[in-house]
Amino acid sequence: MSLRTRTLRPLALVALPFSLLAVSAGGCHRRARTETTVVTSAGGDSSYIQGAALTPQPATMVVTGAADVAAVRSAIARALEQRRYVIESETGTRLVARWSPRRVTLTVAIDYSPSQVSISYVQSSGVDFGEDRGLRQWDGWMRQLTHQIQDEVARPERERQEAIAHAEEQRRDDARRHDEAQLQAQRERIAAEERGRERDRQERLERERLATARAQAEADAQSARARAAEAQARPRIDVGLHASVGRLRYDANEARALGTALTVTAGFSSDPYFVDGTAGGPVPGRQMGFPAGCPGWFQAEPQHTLVLPYDMNYLRVEVPSDGDATIAIVTPDGNVWCDDDSAGNLTPRLEGMFPAGVYRVYVGNYQRGSMVRHSLLLSERGAGPGYVAGYAQAPQVVEPAAPPAPPNCRQVLIEVGQPSTSMMFCDGVEPYCAAALLRAGHPATSLMFCRDVDPQCAVPLLQSGRNPTELQFCR
Repeated sequence: MSLRTRTLRPLALVALPFSLLAVSAGGCHRRARTETTVVTSAGGDSSYIQGAALTPQPATMVVTGAADVAAVRSAIARALEQRRYVIESETGTRLVARWSPRRVTLTVAIDYSPSQVSISYVQSSGVDFGEDRGLRQWDGWMRQLTHQIQDEVARPERERQEAIAHAEEQRRDDARRHDEAQLQAQRERIAAEERGRERDRQERLERERLATARAQAEADAQSARARAAEAQARPRIDVGLHASVGRLRYDANEARALGTALTVTAGFSSDPYFVDGTAGGPVPGRQMGFPAGCPGWFQAEPQHTLVLPYDMNYLRVEVPSDGDATIAIVTPDGNVWCDDDSAGNLTPRLEGMFPAGVYRVYVGNYQRGSMVRHSLLLSERGAGPGYVAGYAQAPQVVEPAAPPAPPNCRQVLIEVGQPSTSMMFCDGVEPYCAAALLRAGHPATSLMFCRDVDPQCAVPLLQSGRNPTELQFCR
């Protein structure tokens, strides 16, 4: 014989019984297919035994929920695509599809009707259906495929039910939103009516307040215009050179802490009033930041600090000395006024209207490092024709008279061009602070910051250009 012979051992004899056992154990999962097995005897002769190779039985499922054959076919096609099967051919109601996961290739035939789907084995490679393991794999694959087909068959009805449920939920949401919108509209309508009633009440109170204030305003208008014209005609510091030096601005709070600061108010009895000092220093005026026309050498710090709690319609400042003195006065907002010999006899003079605030007085000398005695002269009277200032001994104290009547907030408001309807903001404010705030160009609504403030702090702060909100530090 052409086949290689070998000795037949007793163990080879049990091959046939085990093979037959496998066939019977398969039950309905296997189908017999004729196959030839070669067995070699101990004498070297070979013989052929007709055995039975096994293949899987078809998988059958009952279709529920499908309308027609086309719906079942569409569900099968979607299921095959989901499970990665490829349709190779189609005849009538029979599909042939191939599945190739990893090293396995499986081809099946699918027969379908509106009520049943049957999946039959066609061919395969990479799997042995002659073993229980192969049949278990077949069972698992067919279980997955039939479940997927049933799921796809039920999908249209499921999606329809979901659409109905979604539409019902949307209807309920729309109804709820409609109810909420109606409730919100009702609330807004009630709130609008309440705001309207409150607005009418406020307008009525405002008309009553304006009617009361209008009479007072009309009575005060003429005198206010007269005072405004007089104030416009008053000179400010109008003698000498002038420049604005921002870095020389002075904080009024610092001046209040100085023990050497001199408080000056209108009507002081010792007129003229003198304060002794020493003129000159090591720093030239240009290095101090003074205008180019401010001659002399100065000390780094001012010799005198004047605090004016209220506006002074007129104040004359002169510096008679033993030598040739010069003067530079720095106003609260950093403006610098200088003079040399306006009073004659080598005596500088600055005069005019001094608004409330803190003023620093620097007294210089023409010779560098040379120090000379001087007096700071303060007077509310003009010098008059032929007046020549001289040196005098200064008294030790100031004896101010009673302060003038405080400014009228309503008059100042009309004076600066604010509407008469803003007079209600003048109620309860500090008058000097209110006048300084309005003359600084701030709106009447900012007068609320002038309540309960110290005018000696508030007025210089406003005149130095600070914001009214900072008046809280003057309480």
